[in-house]
Amino acid sequence: MHAHAARERFCIDSFGQLYPDRPELAVYEAYRVIPLKPEANLAGYRSETGFRVKRDLKTGLTLRKADGRPEEVRLQVLVDNPNAKVHVIGDFNNWGTTPENLDRFELHSVAGTPYFVGVVPGIKHGDQYRILVDGEQFVDPSGRLFSTPDLNRKIYSTTKHHQHLNSVFWDFDRPDAYPMRHAPPDLRRRAVSIGEIEVMGLAAKFPHEGGIGPSHPSDTYAFIADPRVGFVPEFKKRFGYNAVHLLPVNQSLSGDAWQLRYQVYGGFAPDSKYGSPDEFAAMVDAFNGEGISVILDYMASHYPHSGDGLEAVGLSMWRKADQSSLFGSVSTMWSTHRYDYSNPAVKR
Repeated sequence: MHAHAARERFCIDSFGQLYPDRPELAVYEAYRVIPLKPEANLAGYRSETGFRVKRDLKTGLTLRKADGRPEEVRLQVLVDNPNAKVHVIGDFNNWGTTPENLDRFELHSVAGTPYFVGVVPGIKHGDQYRILVDGEQFVDPSGRLFSTPDLNRKIYSTTKHHQHLNSVFWDFDRPDAYPMRHAPPDLRRRAVSIGEIEVMGLAAKFPHEGGIGPSHPSDTYAFIADPRVGFVPEFKKRFGYNAVHLLPVNQSLSGDAWQLRYQVYGGFAPDSKYGSPDEFAAMVDAFNGEGISVILDYMASHYPHSGDGLEAVGLSMWRKADQSSLFGSVSTMWSTHRYDYSNPAVKR
């Protein structure tokens, strides 16, 4: 069947299931959707916020100091208030408790844009940080990792990092980072069988020589990836799926209920309750190595305004120059706020 005809048939059949008593509505919705095309190629997407490291122009590798730290790390943050006073505080500057040293960690407004940017001297892999805006502390909405009690248990001393909800600088291309070994399987022009599940539920009841499931939630990614456990080969043998669809694995509210996986406040961060970004990469690589594609559910419509301490440092606390909410304030039935996509910078 021609690709366009196949898509047309798929759309009509799909909406037919939604509107079994209204065939005319099903056809209308199908023909409304058929011509829609993506606004841009996601392969070329580059976030305007987050960390940038200084790289070698020829090799693309991060330039590093003798001790292994990146030579220069810049952070760009969406503030949308050109008159704000913005600093970065964290492990690298004693959390801003030495005022005379704080000026070195100031971010400056980028003229004509809603962004602030600046160098963060001394920051190294694993350092926790927050954004200080006019004296108020916030987690970085574009953070690639967030600390949680489980991550602190796994990586840090809990006495030093007692405030668990911080952003974390993760040096993704450091020499000892996990190297991806397998390309994602190409499932085009093939029959696809998809298993959909929440990542903790995927592994929780798997029997092995050491017991049942991972020893701790923070070991989930590593448990699934571990060849000694043999989870992925057994998963493929038992179910025969060539794709696994994971409920959102971005940073979300704490708790065991699967619904909480949709209470996402870290759109760029793999959920640290289940392990580190390196372990997440190893899990994806393990599936790909067995010919299983990994599909990631992604929640981009709303964010929680409370829970896990978010009511003090989360997205709902960020304010524009007129003191209105930066990221959105319209409430939903799920006790969340919708993102303000009428703001092009938030949409971006």
